[in-house]
Amino acid sequence: MSEFELPDKVHEWAGVLRSLYASEGESEKLEVVSTAKLRVDEDAEYDNWNDGAHVHHLYLTIPIDVFVKVIRTKTELQNELSKDFNSVHNVANEYLSVFLENDGSSVALPVHRAGQVASQEDRSRDEKIWGSGFRVFLSHKAEYKASVFSLKEDLAQYGVASFVAHADITPTEEWQGEIERALASMDCLVALMTQDFHDSDWTDQEVGFAVCRRVPIIPVRLGLDPYGFIGKFQALSCEWSKIAENLVKILIKIPRMVDCFLGAFEECDSYEQGKTLARVLPLVEDLSDEQVVRFISAFNANSQVYGCYKLQSDTPSFLRRITGRRFRVDRDGWNRSELVEISR
Repeated sequence: MSEFELPDKVHEWAGVLRSLYASEGESEKLEVVSTAKLRVDEDAEYDNWNDGAHVHHLYLTIPIDVFVKVIRTKTELQNELSKDFNSVHNVANEYLSVFLENDGSSVALPVHRAGQVASQEDRSRDEKIWGSGFRVFLSHKAEYKASVFSLKEDLAQYGVASFVAHADITPTEEWQGEIERALASMDCLVALMTQDFHDSDWTDQEVGFAVCRRVPIIPVRLGLDPYGFIGKFQALSCEWSKIAENLVKILIKIPRMVDCFLGAFEECDSYEQGKTLARVLPLVEDLSDEQVVRFISAFNANSQVYGCYKLQSDTPSFLRRITGRRFRVDRDGWNRSELVEISR
């Protein structure tokens, strides 16, 4: 029996952080903590200051493919994880210092099913299921298919490609295989927790599939609290009509979602959709130089974007925050507006 309290609770705190990272869209930290095996070196350091502080080294052993993703920011990430672990416990005079290490495995190649490397044919079939966009599997009871299909259409405005079994599988296709293919290629699962969600033969299996793949899971409370494997996740609570916008405000923290969101600007086909996109724009935290160019090009090329008054108003301040540079929208009567950088 350890004389310290904290080492025995690291798995509990890791579970709390998984829930926190999922709810805040911190995909990198979520993947690290979800895939890690935890090992503690007790009382590795001691500091006499302030009645004494015992520091335990917490080693997170992660698969090599995950380790490679974070290797360039490893020191910064270790410091952030240490801070996060120490923020969720209240054990006096004990602290955790996190270290990342790889498990010595070889780098995994992309796989599809049955342990095989995904072929061009597999990728083509995935694209047929999803189309373009950030891939969200909507796990739901069949009785709500009309509401879920409406949600699918709402999410599409933001660049989200949703899979709804009853809408996306044609009668001639082997339905279970198509569901499995969608689960194997999704970016995220959203569990629509209606009161009878648990009564389905399939919803719990779909959630279990997502847990095993370690993709982000977002439960939406629609009469039922999350339970089982997703009981630790904080649920989104809102009415059906507000789900799409609230989901996107979580997903926009994920880099791939930002790319798909920019795609929605390029494909925007109405001023109303432009206003919809403008509500999420303030939550975009960062763009690469290439993405900035892409955003400006989309603004200047698409009349439904540059003609949207909300985007005309909000875009210069957004770009100032992202780039540190000043922009303005030049208007040419009623016909044309152009986003231009102001000379320094």
